[in-house]
Amino acid sequence: MRASATPSRRARPHRQDGGDAADHLGDVGGFTEDIITELSRFSEMLDEVHAAEVLRIQPNFTIEGTLTRLALCKNALDAEHYFDGLRKAGLPER
Repeated sequence: MRASATPSRRARPHRQDGGDAADHLGDVGGFTEDIITELSRFSEMLDEVHAAEVLRIQPNFTIEGTLTRLALCKNALDAEHYFDGLRKAGLPER
């Protein structure tokens, strides 16, 4: 008969100071906020790069001109979201 080796407690990492890492989850909050901030900055940078590329390829691009072509969107909220993204990226309105 084979005995089941079921640990009564999951192995948890320990900190160098001897404390249990799981007891210090509060420390993770600041780290997570820093990551979110950096990802947000990176996303904004990509928006600017993409807007510059659009204007390089099509120098006369405007949101207003695109709005005219896409006025027949099935869902007005989708169109509004799309154009808000173009504005956020820094593309010219007119």
